[in-house]
Amino acid sequence: MEKYRYTKALAGSCAIGIGLGVVRFDFAIVGRLMIESGLFSASSIGELSSLNLAGYILGCLHHSQLRDLRDRRITLWIAMVIVPISLFSEGLSSTLAIHAFWRILAGWASGHLMSGIPNLATHGCADGQRRRASALVMAGAGIGALIGALSVGSLPMETAQLGWFVLGTVAVVLSIPVGCLLLIGFRDEAKHNPEAPKAQGEESRVPASSLIPLAALTLGYLLLGAGQTPVALYEPLLVSERLGASPMMSSSSLAVFGAGCTTGSLLACTFPRHWPTMVLLPVVACLGLLGNILFLTGTSAVGLGAATFCVGAWIWLTASLTFDRLSQLVDPRQLRTAWSLITMILGIGFALFAFATSPLVSHHIDGVILIGVIVVGAQVAAELIQWLGDRRQRRPG
Repeated sequence: MEKYRYTKALAGSCAIGIGLGVVRFDFAIVGRLMIESGLFSASSIGELSSLNLAGYILGCLHHSQLRDLRDRRITLWIAMVIVPISLFSEGLSSTLAIHAFWRILAGWASGHLMSGIPNLATHGCADGQRRRASALVMAGAGIGALIGALSVGSLPMETAQLGWFVLGTVAVVLSIPVGCLLLIGFRDEAKHNPEAPKAQGEESRVPASSLIPLAALTLGYLLLGAGQTPVALYEPLLVSERLGASPMMSSSSLAVFGAGCTTGSLLACTFPRHWPTMVLLPVVACLGLLGNILFLTGTSAVGLGAATFCVGAWIWLTASLTFDRLSQLVDPRQLRTAWSLITMILGIGFALFAFATSPLVSHHIDGVILIGVIVVGAQVAAELIQWLGDRRQRRPG
């Protein structure tokens, strides 16, 4: 196999930046602008966000069912093209129904990009390279959110329509290296496809020794999805209520979140190879617990900013390390499908927490954040089981 090129990981980072940073995270800014301009109510923006998440989950599920190389190639090209089209179209839309259509479609595309790109971008990695390459790919979520937030926040006159056009332009620029990745990545994978059919009667099974850590890793990722909800979804609302923030400050706070995501992913690149991924996961979960506690107790811009940064770093450190850990627990033929499903599970965790706590947000937002702290505490326990339940503990991260 040819020597792995880290440019593939950087292009994959752009894809994750489009799918998550721009489509999902930056919607908080434009949604706030739509509320401020009187286009839609806060409940309508919440419905649009939920529909986008539903589309994301469907995209992850759909991608997990794709087996043929040609089908995956065509689907990822479609997903990449849909994102900028949907963003520009929302800038021209004036009705809730049209926005809902594009939010669902953009979520579907985002789910496919998040499910399919990491495996494609890291294909050909040696075991010792995967954690670094995975971290570079996942850094795109924070970079995309950061670029979008700063771009919208720097507009001389912030309007929802201009915000959509700015995000669409960011998506177009980021899609250029993604197109190169799709051309090169699928060509390389076609030469050596780990998902090629095995001999008849030979099945790919999860080793018995991996069942407990795999189950705990999956539970931890579900709790990661749930535990990030208070900051990722309600942070602009909390900043507005506690500090009387303007839309510009909301943009700045989201930029801090994006910076935390980027820092977390890039930090995963710097961990020495002899530090096992299985051990790093519970340590990183403690960072998420700290961030959520700071979010619960913070009463100043500095305190809430520190909480937002810690939570962003926790999310994408965990995402990077989870992808690497998953590659240690499942057969290479199962990795893409397993990652698609575990990514979908994260979205389900986010949705369950959002729907279960939505009645409390208006009058008991501190209670919602406290529930988030408890959930992240449970995630720390799950990651500890993922580590201690693996009795081999010999393979370095």
